[in-house]
Amino acid sequence: MKKQINTLKGLALMGVLMLSTTSTFAQDAPAEEKKSETKIGGYLDAYYKADFANRKDNGYTSFTSGTVNSVELGMASLYAEHKFNKASVFIDLGFGKRAEEFSYATPGTGVLIKQAYLSLEAMEGLKFTMGTWATHIGVELVNAYDNRNYSMSYAFSYGPFSNTGVKADYVYDKFNFMVGLSQPTDYRTALNSGGAGTTQKTVIGQVGYAMEGTSVYLNGTVGSRNPLALNETQIDLVFNQKITDEFSGTLNGSYKVATLDGVSGDKKFFTTVAYLKYDVSDKYKVTYRGEYFDDKDGLATFSGVGASVFSNTLSLNYIAGNLIVTPEIRFDSASKEVFMDADGKGTKTNGYFILGTAYKF
Repeated sequence: MKKQINTLKGLALMGVLMLSTTSTFAQDAPAEEKKSETKIGGYLDAYYKADFANRKDNGYTSFTSGTVNSVELGMASLYAEHKFNKASVFIDLGFGKRAEEFSYATPGTGVLIKQAYLSLEAMEGLKFTMGTWATHIGVELVNAYDNRNYSMSYAFSYGPFSNTGVKADYVYDKFNFMVGLSQPTDYRTALNSGGAGTTQKTVIGQVGYAMEGTSVYLNGTVGSRNPLALNETQIDLVFNQKITDEFSGTLNGSYKVATLDGVSGDKKFFTTVAYLKYDVSDKYKVTYRGEYFDDKDGLATFSGVGASVFSNTLSLNYIAGNLIVTPEIRFDSASKEVFMDADGKGTKTNGYFILGTAYKF
């Protein structure tokens, strides 16, 4: 009997030890797993556009040009992000008109890649990144869901879209700094940047300051596209100010100059964009965008003509869960007859209505 009791005590003790050991492993293992995180999501946007002159060739900005009186798909996008300890990877794929225009310099299936990069947090505040990422220049983003206006500004359309290379980001108190080296702007590989390719690189940088209600960013990019020997420099400033809980504003100014080896003089454009944002409620938001775009040298879009444009865009966001519906009206007025009227004659003005929709999951 005593032997049986001792045996039972032994089994009980062994069970306690096993449970204790299992509990220890169960506590240790998740501690490591908690540092691993995976996120998967996506976007979809579509729109209807009605040009007041009933023409499809009046648009000079990204993603909505070339369409009129038609429901169009903008982009379907899927992304995945995985973090483990201090390392992470981000992959963002896009399908459709937006993705194709955004990755215009990439041939083949590479056009599907909007962003794809690996990052390492070397120390607190310091992170290194290698791969392809969206530009730091300007305010607007490629995903319709991330913008309060559905149509895009001239500043976005003729600024850089992306960079492929390496960069370092450092955050100290209210300041952030970024410096990087990439392929020529928008090119995923230097071999596609003209002719037989190039060994030239582009230097990018940013200095930012952010405090409650206010932030300012000075951005820059400078590089060459040899063998085309096109040397480009762009300086960009973004200022954000929260005025009240409902009302805020953003000001973006950008200046670009380009020189061609063996050709005297240079060409330039500059743009100033103001965004006034008012949140009526959590469901309704109103945004006015006013932009003055000066391309009198024909560097960006008005090649051989040269013109300036004053653009006015008024957008309403209706938010229902993850769905955003954006009715929008836009009027552009140019210094020259760069648009077409209903009869096919040149005109200085253009207007259109857009009903945009975007969903994020």
